[in-house]
Amino acid sequence: MELVVYISAALVYSTFAAYTSAYYAATQYWGLKLTYTRSTIDSLVSNSTISHYMKTIDVNGLQSAITTKKQRFKSQFRFSLNFLFFFVGASMFEWYVPILTLLGVLFLKNAIRQLLPSANSPKYLKKIIRDLEEQSNRFENKSKLEEKEAADFFIQQLRLNCAV
Repeated sequence: MELVVYISAALVYSTFAAYTSAYYAATQYWGLKLTYTRSTIDSLVSNSTISHYMKTIDVNGLQSAITTKKQRFKSQFRFSLNFLFFFVGASMFEWYVPILTLLGVLFLKNAIRQLLPSANSPKYLKKIIRDLEEQSNRFENKSKLEEKEAADFFIQQLRLNCAV
């Protein structure tokens, strides 16, 4: 019975991991696309309130600027679940069960990802914009006006420069 619950949880986790890793790839794609858009960079540099985002540009471009706090939490949670699955499995079953389960999770996650839209799909662009709008509203409700302005700026830039 415990093994069935463990395997079922691994199946659910594989689906969750596939969706969060696909979203991560999408924010990476759209963040890079924004980085290579001259008007976005010029607008970012000229706006002193949000120009600090220039310092966040790395190999993933402006990915960190367009990834919401909620999505960052999901990614960190997904990463920590790998350890949880291994340690729970190692404490309850023979040594090979957690290893095989983690390999199965990895295989299934990648198989599910193949069925999801590609990172450059308009579906992910719309989801990123929608998530940024929700975050902007939360910032407005908490009177975090600088963060709201930044979220609104990136929403506008995604709509203007990344329309597919």
